[in-house]
Amino acid sequence: MLRNDFTYQHPPALTDNSVSFEPARVQNVKFPRDVIRDRSGTCIDLAILYASMANAIGLEAYLCVVPGPCFPVIKMPHSLVRSKRAGS
Repeated sequence: MLRNDFTYQHPPALTDNSVSFEPARVQNVKFPRDVIRDRSGTCIDLAILYASMANAIGLEAYLCVVPGPCFPVIKMPHSLVRSKRAGS
């Protein structure tokens, strides 16, 4: 993403004071097409974009949401994953 000038965007503050939950825990989420258009997104926006791209090429993708961040988890097929020891 850095090669394509995508940037992290801090979540905007929720301005609706009528909500019955903690506003700091809520944010709007962009569609992947909007993240590509804007070349920026929040943690969850970028995770959704990564997961949707992986899913589009047939990989299983999940979102891991923990207190604070969100990140994509991509299940790689065994035939594509090759590991070598350093120097061999």
